[in-house]
Amino acid sequence: MNIFQKLSWMQQMGIRHLCDEKPRPLTTLSSPKKSPVDLKKLDKSLAVSKSGLSVTATHPLGGAGVIPAKVMCVLEAPSAAEDRSGIPLSGPEGDLLKKMLAAIQLDTQIQTYVTYLSPWRPPGARLLTNTEIQEGFSLLQKRIQAVNPKVLLGFGMTVTRALTGTTLGQIRNKHGEYQKIPVFATFAPNFLIKNENYKKQAWADLKAFHAFLEKNL
Repeated sequence: MNIFQKLSWMQQMGIRHLCDEKPRPLTTLSSPKKSPVDLKKLDKSLAVSKSGLSVTATHPLGGAGVIPAKVMCVLEAPSAAEDRSGIPLSGPEGDLLKKMLAAIQLDTQIQTYVTYLSPWRPPGARLLTNTEIQEGFSLLQKRIQAVNPKVLLGFGMTVTRALTGTTLGQIRNKHGEYQKIPVFATFAPNFLIKNENYKKQAWADLKAFHAFLEKNL
């Protein structure tokens, strides 16, 4: 992202006087240890779901990014564009997520891994049922073990509750924990596209997340 694209993104987030708001680049983080979980086998298992979501979904998606990763981002489910193409981070939601991460000096090709609570998109973009959340979470736990992140960044209320047992409102401006891994959370890209008035709050969340990385990792 060049400076003009970044300025446009910040303005969309409702931020002015950008020179005072720009986070500093991340310092070098220590590399996590590799995990014995076989991601290839895990991805192959996504062909069939017990909940039946694999029947209605076009392409199940495991994730994308570097392994091992310092930061693991967790979305609720693939977007419509991702489901159609089978390509993670495609479509307007993926574009927005990449801009959000780039604004705090994170690159999906260098420092982060992006995955989903459910690898299958629910029909009609409806909310996941409890059964679907439980199935997806069991897969997510294995993926977290494989990627072995230093910190988790969840997007949306369903992901936040699955990882921390709390609501998005309760965890904002601070962080929770999943098996001793710090968990931060903010609004999902698809929500921000439909509700642009929340972008300023999302930017505040991202700055707090970046500050935590700078201080602790």
